[in-house]
Amino acid sequence: MKKILYSFLMVAAGLFAVSCEQAHIDEIFDPAKVTVQTLGNIPGAVLAADGDAITTSFNAADFKMDVASTYTLYVSASSSMADKKKMTSVISLDKGSTTGSITIAQKDINSVIFSLGGEAEVPITLYFQLNAAIANDKNAAIESTEQFSNIVSAEFTAYSTVIRDVDLYDHVWAIGASSLLGAWSHEKVFQFLYDYEKTGNTFTGMLDFGEDHSGNQFKFTGAASWDDATGNWGVAAGEETPEAATLQLENGSSTNITHYTAQRFYAFSLNTTTLVLTKLFSMDNVGIVGAFNGWNPADADMKMAYNAYFHRFWIDQTFSEATELKFTCDDKWDQNWGGEGGNTAAGGANIAV
Repeated sequence: MKKILYSFLMVAAGLFAVSCEQAHIDEIFDPAKVTVQTLGNIPGAVLAADGDAITTSFNAADFKMDVASTYTLYVSASSSMADKKKMTSVISLDKGSTTGSITIAQKDINSVIFSLGGEAEVPITLYFQLNAAIANDKNAAIESTEQFSNIVSAEFTAYSTVIRDVDLYDHVWAIGASSLLGAWSHEKVFQFLYDYEKTGNTFTGMLDFGEDHSGNQFKFTGAASWDDATGNWGVAAGEETPEAATLQLENGSSTNITHYTAQRFYAFSLNTTTLVLTKLFSMDNVGIVGAFNGWNPADADMKMAYNAYFHRFWIDQTFSEATELKFTCDDKWDQNWGGEGGNTAAGGANIAV
């Protein structure tokens, strides 16, 4: 009798397991069933530094699934969106709502006009497109589900301003404990790495950690935010080598980068696809050398000042006659730059002055 009862319970348990499996059927994404998001009209404007934000609305995408979604606004100078860039904006969509809003600061439109080749006081037509995608558990877009809205155009006239690299190139934020790196506040950050070659994933630049750099710690982010969806890159587990030539970063890592403290200035390259940070070189000072100072790289009077806001080393120097010069760092010839025809290069030729 006990054996029969035991067998019955085993069969019942098996039936229950099958029932549970049958009830759990994963939804399958079908792009043909999606109702694509619709971007509303964007009003053009003659831009002003203190002008009111540009606003518009959009109808949300319906993926026909109970999933989270994420939105990104793009802008281009071409109706084909061939040279599109991410447009800095605030995109809001309440849970359960089918209509959202987009707010764009005039200063951000002004900056993107210059990055797209526009000029101050010259009207330019910009084209906007809103992309939507299903979001993963880190609120990042799942690329294979991306949907593209209608394209909306508007005419803007940029105002004249001091143009910096941050106005011309896509960039990532360097943010850290030092006041030179914003004291962990994105609102105070003015140091970045830039996509100078417009690769979409390789960002390079020089960071100034200040004279007191012994306790330096920092991270990189893909936007003025700590959101993992846009990139929040700290050190991956197991990375311990000081002054590492390459360092593996990880999105969402809570571990700050503390590997670079030996010198004040560091040139880095960050690949945002592989998240490998490469140290290009580091130094404490830059100076000019030439016949005017006996080609002496240790000449204290020829050291250049650094403007972190514009990312420029500079010196005012009057020459009594035509001469040649090069740039050296740390009072040595180990790292030096020369060049010709407007292009500089490590170890390049003397520069005619």
